[in-house]
Amino acid sequence: MGVYEYKYLSSTGEKKKDIYKGTEEELRSKIAKDRLYLISLKEKSNSYVFREKLTYKNMYIICKILYVQIKSGNKIEEAIKNIRDMNICKNINRIFDNAYRRILGGSSIEEAFKEEKLPLDFLYMLRVGEAGGSLEEVLKELSEVYKYKWKTRKEIISKITYPIFIIFMCNIIFFIFMISIIPKFQNLIPSNNDIIVNYIFRLSKFIIGHKVISISLNIILYFIIYKIIKGGGAKNLPLIKTYVNKYCILMFFKTFTILFKSGVNYLDILEVCQGVSNNKNFSRGIKKIMDNINEGYGLSESFIFSNVFPTSTINIMDKGEECGEVEKALELICGLYEEEIKDDLDKVIKLMEPIIILIMAFFIGVFLIKVIIPLMNSLYKF
Repeated sequence: MGVYEYKYLSSTGEKKKDIYKGTEEELRSKIAKDRLYLISLKEKSNSYVFREKLTYKNMYIICKILYVQIKSGNKIEEAIKNIRDMNICKNINRIFDNAYRRILGGSSIEEAFKEEKLPLDFLYMLRVGEAGGSLEEVLKELSEVYKYKWKTRKEIISKITYPIFIIFMCNIIFFIFMISIIPKFQNLIPSNNDIIVNYIFRLSKFIIGHKVISISLNIILYFIIYKIIKGGGAKNLPLIKTYVNKYCILMFFKTFTILFKSGVNYLDILEVCQGVSNNKNFSRGIKKIMDNINEGYGLSESFIFSNVFPTSTINIMDKGEECGEVEKALELICGLYEEEIKDDLDKVIKLMEPIIILIMAFFIGVFLIKVIIPLMNSLYKF
C-alpha cells in the first residue's frame, strides 16, 4: 500500500488532481471503473502521512473512543455514528460522517476510512482487526501507540522551547548591538588592520543601511533551518541520528506486537511494518528480514542479517523464540527502548544549552577583546 498523487480528466473534461491511499492496481481499477482518463500518477513518500491535518492526539482520541464504543457492545456502524454525533472536532466529525455513509453503503471498515487522510498504520490495523475478529484489541493497542507518539512529541516541543527562546533573544540582542552600540565605538577606536574588528564594523554598516534586507535574510535563514530539520536533514547529526534510529525500532516493535497478538504470521507483520515505515534504510532492512524468512531462516536469525537491529535486541528476540515467549520478548524490547529514547532526548536537550552558552560566550569574548579592550587602551593613552 502506498500514497499516490494523480491527475485525471473527469467525464465533463475537467482536469483534476487527487490523492489515493492503496495499491497502484487498486487506483487504476478505480479510475477505469469511474470512466476517468488518467493523465499522470506519482507515488508520494509515506512521510506525507505525518504532514496531514490530523495530529497524533486526534488519532489517539479516534482509536480510544472507537475501542470504548466497540467494547460497550455497539456494532461498528453504531460506534462510528455515535462518534460522529459527539462533535469532537471538525476534522473528526467529517471523517466519521463519511465513513458512516460508506459503511451503510456496504464498505468494509478499512474501505470506509481509506478515502480519508488517515495514517497508513491505522488503515493496516483496521484491516487486520476486521479480518481476524480482534478489532477491539487492535484499537486498544493502537490508541496506546498514538498516545505515546503524542506525549513524546509534546515533551520534545516543551523541552526545546527554552533553547529556541534563548536563540531568538540572542538574535534580537545581536541586532541591537549592531544597530545601536557598535556604531558608537567605530569613531572612538583608532584605525587598525584587525580583520575581525573591520568585519564587525562593516557588518554593522550593512545592517544599518539595509535593515529590511538584513531582517529578511535572517527570516529566510530561520526558514531554511526549519525546512532542513523538518525534511530530515538533522537526522544525520550523531545524537539525533541515534535517537531517530531507536525511535524507528520502537515503532517497528510496537506495530509488530499489536499484529503478533492478533495472530498475524511473521511475513504479513513484516510487510505491514515495511509499508508504514517512513525511513528508507529501515524499510530496506525489513525487506532483508522477509527475504531471509522466505529462504528458511528463523525470525531472530533473519534479524541478524538485516543490519538494522542491535545485538542486544536480537538476543532478546532469540531467547523469546526459544522459550515460546515471543510476546513477552516484544513487550520487554518496547519497554527498554521507551526508556532509552527518553534518556537520549534528555541528553540532546541538555547538550543544546551549553552549546548555546558557548556560542554566546565566544561572541561576547570577541567583542570584549577586539572592541572594548582597544577602546580602553586608547582612552588610557589619551
